This record gives sequence, C-alpha cells and structure tokens, in this order.
Amino acid sequence: PAETVCGSTGNALATLVDGADSYSWTVESSDGQWLINSGQSSSAISYTAGGANSSAIFTLTITRDGCTQTCQYELSACKDNSDDPNDDPNDDPNDDPNDDPNDDPNDDPNDDPNDDPNDDPNDDPNDDPNDDPNDDPNDDPNDDPNDDPNDDPNDDPNDDPNDDPDGDNPGNESCSECFETEVTGVDRDGSCRTYSIRVATNGECRHDLSHWTIAIPCGTVSSYSNSENWKMEFGQDPTTGIYGLKVDDIDGFGGHADSFTVTFTVCTDSYECKDKLEDWNPGVAYKAGQCVAHETIDGEDEYPEDPDEPVCKAYPNPFADRLTFEWTADHDDDVSLDILDAQGNHVKSVYCGKVYRGEQYKVECSDLTRSMYIYRFSSHKKTTYGKICRIR
Repeated sequence: PAETVCGSTGNALATLVDGADSYSWTVESSDGQWLINSGQSSSAISYTAGGANSSAIFTLTITRDGCTQTCQYELSACKDNSDDPNDDPNDDPNDDPNDDPNDDPNDDPNDDPNDDPNDDPNDDPNDDPNDDPNDDPNDDPNDDPNDDPNDDPNDDPNDDPNDDPDGDNPGNESCSECFETEVTGVDRDGSCRTYSIRVATNGECRHDLSHWTIAIPCGTVSSYSNSENWKMEFGQDPTTGIYGLKVDDIDGFGGHADSFTVTFTVCTDSYECKDKLEDWNPGVAYKAGQCVAHETIDGEDEYPEDPDEPVCKAYPNPFADRLTFEWTADHDDDVSLDILDAQGNHVKSVYCGKVYRGEQYKVECSDLTRSMYIYRFSSHKKTTYGKICRIR
C-alpha cells in the first residue's frame, strides 16, 4: 500500500486472492489506534491509521476448499503531517522564529537586548541559541517521541495491551510461541473416528488464551467436549476464519505450564471424506489478547504393520455351490481378491477396490466348477493365499 497519513481514514488494503470461501482480517498496532472500519470478512478492507511514529501488522486468514492460509501485511510507519504550519501551529516556534515576537508580549529584545538574559528568559532563543535545548520547552515536541524508545525501547507501543491488569502475565511470549497442539489418539469404529487432542502452554505467555479452534474438513461432528468444561461450539469462527470446532471463554490458561484435552467424533459414509481424514493434518488457531496465530499439526501416525494381520476367510470350505469370502479391514487400503486355478492361472476377480479401517466386507462367489482353487488376497502391506475345495 501507498504511504499512509497518520490518523487518516478510508485507507484501502486488499488481497489478490479471489473466490475464497472466507476472509478474516485482524490488525495489531503499536499504539492500539489502527482500526478496520469495514470489509473485515471480504477480500478488501478500509482502515483508519494510528498516531505518529506508530506501526501496524494486518493479518489475513483465507479459507478455500477446506484449506486455510494466513499472510501478513506490515505498515512500518505512517506519514506524520504534524509539521505543517497550517495544520499544527505548535511547530511554528521551530519553523519560524519570527513568530515569537508576535506570540510573546515581551518586547524587551527590541528595547534593551542586553537585559534579555536576566529579565526575560523567554527571549533566550533569539539571544543565545546554545541555551535552547535546556531552556526552551518548544524542543519537547521534537524530542518527546524519541524519549520513549530510550525509556522503554519499543515496548510501550507493541506491548501496550499487555498493561491491562486483566490480561497481563509475567511471561513475554506471543500466542504463536507459548501454545502448542498435538493429536494424542484416534479411535476408529466403522465409519467414525474419535479424536483426542492435547492443547498445552509453557506458561510464558503475555496473555491468557481466550479461545482455540480446529478446522474440520468434512463429516458430521458430534460428542465434543473438553477436560475443563469450557464452552464449545461448531461453525465458522469470525476471528480466526476457521470453520470447525471452537473452545471458547477459556480462563486462566497461559500464565503457568498447563494443558487441557479436547475430544470429538467425526463420522462419514463418503469415501472422499474418509480419504481426507486419512491424510488429515489439522489446522488450529489460538487467540490471546490481540494476538491470533495459526498452526498446522501432525495428524494420525502411520499404523505399524501387524504380524497377526487378519486375512480373508473363505467359508464353507469345502463348498458345494456358493462360497463366501469375509474380512475386516485393519486400516484404510486398496485390496484385491482373485481366484486362481491349481497352476496359478487367473480365473476371476471377486473384489477390487477401497476398504476402510474397522469395516467388515463380505462377498459371494459361484460358478466355480473345478475341484480345487487358490484364492489370493492382496493389499499394499502384504499378499496372502488360501486353498478352497469344491464338493461334487
């Protein structure tokens, strides 16, 4: 964006990303005076700039097709027009010393300049410029802003919100540094997955966590709860831009090392959704004070290969006319079930397709006329064989 004038309104900021499902803008500023006037949930916003020597960081969270992306726009400083004589007459003493006789009723400099140092210290800028830094308060407007960094280098503008007694902690870490989330367990039951999520803090936060959100890509969410019984709701979070599950009104979490657990169940009959959940690395967001941070965490761990992996069973064996194959998938996979003759030649395919962990599969086979066959059950992990016989 172009250089912004301090205190101006109607300034514009926009993203080039079009067609997203949602946009969410937030702003953090050194003096707390930068404000978003409109467009907080659209691709472009109108904002009001803060005071002189202030800076701001605008954060935009974009959600599209279930994915969330966050970017930041930093305005390092705004343009200060306070030096304009027409706008700020207080700067005239520095810019036009000829105004001092008009503003100062003391006319002694014209009558007796030798008496000025003793009689009228206000005339020192004309008679002794070396005394100005100490004796002339008109230098304060120029020096005052520079004194703040010396007294508290850049801490006052950036950390001003932390001076709030309701949100101030001894720690000095932002919400992107002092919170973390991990998936601690996933239990599967047919078409449903129950997740256990641990949210932790190292206790070094500037502000306590006010709410935590996790993006859910698909499915039906139910049975959600947390170990502290804080308020929870499902839907679009306007602050973080995440569509999913939110723990709200969190209290006293961030000032000392602590953790809480969130559990929820996601169910779906959609193969597409099951594929998304299989490769899901959840996106989470933290809100603490004026800070909003996003994080992508690791999803489910890969399941180690089970040496006693259940294999396909055939019954009755031997069979007369019809044979049934049955198995329960121990993980999401692509499998095939084929019938071979005694010499290993392919006779027919019984099943070929996707299977999902915890679901039971049963297929029937007929039209087998020979006395003996071999069936081959193949997955990505292993291939097993079995022998079937037909009663004549």
